[in-house]
Amino acid sequence: MLDIIICEDSDHYRLRTYTLVNDFLKKTNIKYSISTYRRYNDKLKKYIKANKSCNKIYLLDICLEENHASGIDIANDIRAIDFESLVVVITGKTGLLSEAQKLRLNLFDYVCKQISYDTTIEEILASAIKVFEIKKSIKFSYNRNDYNIRLNEILYIKSDKSIRKTIVATKDSKFEVSKPLCFFEDQVGQRFIKTCRGCVVNMSNVKMADYETGSIVFHNNEKLVGVISAKNISKVKEAIRSVE
Repeated sequence: MLDIIICEDSDHYRLRTYTLVNDFLKKTNIKYSISTYRRYNDKLKKYIKANKSCNKIYLLDICLEENHASGIDIANDIRAIDFESLVVVITGKTGLLSEAQKLRLNLFDYVCKQISYDTTIEEILASAIKVFEIKKSIKFSYNRNDYNIRLNEILYIKSDKSIRKTIVATKDSKFEVSKPLCFFEDQVGQRFIKTCRGCVVNMSNVKMADYETGSIVFHNNEKLVGVISAKNISKVKEAIRSVE
C-alpha cells in the first residue's frame, strides 16, 4: 500500500497535484490512497504520529497560510519519528532551503512550481516507486525457517503442480514453499509480470525472451521454457522494453 499525503494551501495547486498523482498511479498496479490538506491540522498531525506501517510520500508546500505551520515544520515533525517515508517540498520560489536543511530533513526531492511542475512531479513519483521496490521484500517459511527476501533478488515465482508447491527462485537459491501463487502475487511490485497462469517473473532480471518457445532467459543464464502464454506476449514485450 502506498499513501500519498499532499499539504498545499492553494486550491489550484492542491487539485493539480492530486490529479497528477492520481493519473500517474492509476496506470500502475499499485494499491494507493491520496489524502489532501489545506494546512497542518489535527488530522494530519494524528496521521504523522500514528506512523502507519506502509510506504508514504509527503508532498509539502513550504509556504502555507499565514499564522500556520510551514511545510518545513511538518517535515521536522515527520523526521522526529519517521525516517523511512519520502518527503518532497514544494515552493513557488527557488533557493528557500539551504543544503544543510535538505540534509537534516533527508528530503527526497524539491519542486519549484514555476519550473516544469507537472513533469517534475511525475519524475519524482517514478523515482519513489523504484526506491520502494528496492526496499520491498517477500516473507515466507521454508524448512522451519523464516525468510525475508528482497524483490530485486527474485528471478521468478512459479507454481509446481507435481509437488503441489510454489517455487521461489532467487539469483542463487530455490525454495519450495507450501503456499499458492496468489499468496506471493499480493506481495510483489509492478516489475513482476504474470507471464502465464502459473508463473510470475521479475522483469528487471530478464535478459531475453523467446516468444516462439515461450522461454525466458535471466541475467544469470537460467532458462525457463514454456512460461509465456500467447495472450501475454504483448505484455511481456512491453515490460522488457520499459525496464531501464
